[in-house]
Amino acid sequence: MIFDKETIKGHLPHREPFLFVDGVEKFDSRSIVATFTLTPDMPIFKGHFPNRAIVPGVVMQEALAQASGLVLALSGISDGGIFYFASANMKFVSVVEPTAKILLYSTLVKSFNGLYQFEVEAAVSGGRTAAKGTIVLASDKSGK
Repeated sequence: MIFDKETIKGHLPHREPFLFVDGVEKFDSRSIVATFTLTPDMPIFKGHFPNRAIVPGVVMQEALAQASGLVLALSGISDGGIFYFASANMKFVSVVEPTAKILLYSTLVKSFNGLYQFEVEAAVSGGRTAAKGTIVLASDKSGK
């Protein structure tokens, strides 16, 4: 791991219980492989669903957005003023249970005037894809 959760807190504005990225495995100026480690005692599992807990798709999507935000922050493109702007073609293709470690892949593919488009994928151990699609983030630091 090249960045731990404490280092990540220095680059993202999110905090528990809404900070979903807990490690960075790989990083370059346009892409990242980050981690989101789940535990059965997380609050999201108490109501989704009590008899068979699974990760809500919106939580995976937010984790992917946070990983994408780290690309901007660690590259110096943004100083923390990163906002979720849009998503497209998000597909949730398999169930993720409370003991999984999710790998979050994000690659910056386009940018224009403070908008940043990422191709993203969430996968669990063994490489099984759980979610994939496109996320757009907006930064209040547009290179001025």
